[in-house]
Amino acid sequence: MKLAHPPTPAQKASTDLEILLQKTKAVSFIRRENQQSTLTQRLTELIKQLEDKNQNLSQQIEIKKQQKQREEEKSALCVELKKQLKKSKEEFSSLERQREHDEEEYRKIFLLLKEKKLHQGHFERIK
Repeated sequence: MKLAHPPTPAQKASTDLEILLQKTKAVSFIRRENQQSTLTQRLTELIKQLEDKNQNLSQQIEIKKQQKQREEEKSALCVELKKQLKKSKEEFSSLERQREHDEEEYRKIFLLLKEKKLHQGHFERIK
């Protein structure tokens, strides 16, 4: 049986260096994994924020569309009401002219009746 020789200082240093290199690689790997995990978490948070903002903007756009539609409906209603008002004014003017004409006719008839009564009264006195 042969006894193993103890490692030489160079071998020991080489082995220690190899162990240190492996530990450094492991630490680097762990740091990269942590960084990637942190970046992935941060990206997930940013994506969630963007989705929330997008939803908020979509809601605001929908509200603006509804407001615009209501404004268009109001505008159309205003146009229709203006048309109806103009028509009503024309009808009123026509009725006003008719009333004035009728009043003139009534006045003439009244004067004729008054004149007729005066003549009748005159003839009755003569009799």
